[in-house]
Amino acid sequence: MLKPKLTVLEGGYGRKLHSGYHFVKASATNTRMMGVVGLHVVWRKSADIEIHELYHLDYESYGIDGYESHVNPDSYYIDHRILKMMGGLGGEFAELDARAVRILLQSAVRKAPECLGEYPEIEDAFAQISREQFYSDDEYNMLSRQLMPDTGLYGTIHYFMMRTIGRDWEARRALWHTSELNDTFMNLSGVPSTLIREHVDRIEDGVYRVTSLVDAVSGYDMIVSEIGVEKNVKGAYLIEYAKILKKMKISSIETALMLKKKEYLSVYMVLDEGFEVLLEQAYPELMINEHEAGVLFTRFKDHNRHVENQTFYLSEDILGLYYMTDEGQLILSSFCAENLEKLDLELSEWVEEELLAPAGEFTIDVPILYDFVNSGLGDFYDYLNDEG
Repeated sequence: MLKPKLTVLEGGYGRKLHSGYHFVKASATNTRMMGVVGLHVVWRKSADIEIHELYHLDYESYGIDGYESHVNPDSYYIDHRILKMMGGLGGEFAELDARAVRILLQSAVRKAPECLGEYPEIEDAFAQISREQFYSDDEYNMLSRQLMPDTGLYGTIHYFMMRTIGRDWEARRALWHTSELNDTFMNLSGVPSTLIREHVDRIEDGVYRVTSLVDAVSGYDMIVSEIGVEKNVKGAYLIEYAKILKKMKISSIETALMLKKKEYLSVYMVLDEGFEVLLEQAYPELMINEHEAGVLFTRFKDHNRHVENQTFYLSEDILGLYYMTDEGQLILSSFCAENLEKLDLELSEWVEEELLAPAGEFTIDVPILYDFVNSGLGDFYDYLNDEG
């Protein structure tokens, strides 16, 4: 994600803990099994000074990869900043105590110590917090469980494979029926990689064949595994064992066929030069990426229920894409017709205000928006004509 502009406060995180800053409350997104967590911490220095810290934590590669701090923000402003940083994570917030905050931060920094160089005010504090692990495995397992949603059979398997392929062993440990097994089933990927599709088939009661499509550094891998699952006395699904049955490289063409989905698109003409600002204000959670001929806005769902499906697609966390071209077009895209209908309905108010004008609708068997974005063209109809 894009690095937010920092607001630097005197005294680091550790000094707040130990020099007159009092912990008020904290909450974090229940997305630990997705490999990322959004964290909101509130401190009080005096009766009239309150500090809000926002963290974006990545447990596969980057450690702390987003940080802001704000003094006495009003509720509208801080809610807007939380949406901006964490709105794309798809999780609900769970309350935490101060020790849990320390654990989350230290475990993120241990993943990528170099991340502290990006945030000097945090780096100054870590000498006081301690760089050595101060929490037990059982304590981290409990925190990982606290920061995950209620999960069924398929979700447990998908989360387990996500953490395995992402080489995020601390979170994965909470999914085994016994922590001692966390030293097994570790050679699926040499570096943190991304699970982009996965399908689960039942072999017999408690035993499943799992076919995983992985976006690895050196291309795409197909991994077939056998995974045993059991239910504990609390009704939670846990992994009993896992073993690789087959692993192979597959081509980008084969990968594209496995990921093939219909794409639903609406095209609008942008009639107001200030529309981009309106869009960002209306949906602060949008992820923004600039391209040669326009700006792509990605809007994620506010939940991660797609993880519970028998077939998991990474892309199903996206509600829709808005691509605003330099030539004054807005292309709206979704892989779900119902979602596109919802997004079109939201834009209808701006159509009535003559900020937008509908210019076409398309259903296409093979997704093309990303190809259009990367084409360098600014007119969608020119792109279609070039494609023949």
